[in-house]
Amino acid sequence: MQQAKTIILVLLVLLGAAAGLAKITLAPPEVQFFKGIGLGTSVVLAFGILQLIGALLLVPQKTRFIGAVILDVTFTLSVVMILMTGQIGFALVSVIPVIMAGYIIYDTRIAGSQRQV
Repeated sequence: MQQAKTIILVLLVLLGAAAGLAKITLAPPEVQFFKGIGLGTSVVLAFGILQLIGALLLVPQKTRFIGAVILDVTFTLSVVMILMTGQIGFALVSVIPVIMAGYIIYDTRIAGSQRQV
């Protein structure tokens, strides 16, 4: 189970960092997606910064809970925005990182995990 937790953490850090950096660098697909639902570049930047911070906070054990919460919220908001565009299949796949972050939240706080990863 410890290996699964490590894999989930690594994947979340990579997903959060990649998603955040794509937004911070104002990648055209990101900007167009946000514009398509009526949001501007300042929201894209803020969202990206939050995702990058969340990914970075996942790394140390002491800040893992807050990092997982930040990513869970931003990934959940992403799913909602994707659903707003009518892309149900993509939204369903996008729920996977939400579940992964939820597991880290559960494992870190609710289950009271003291194991180091």
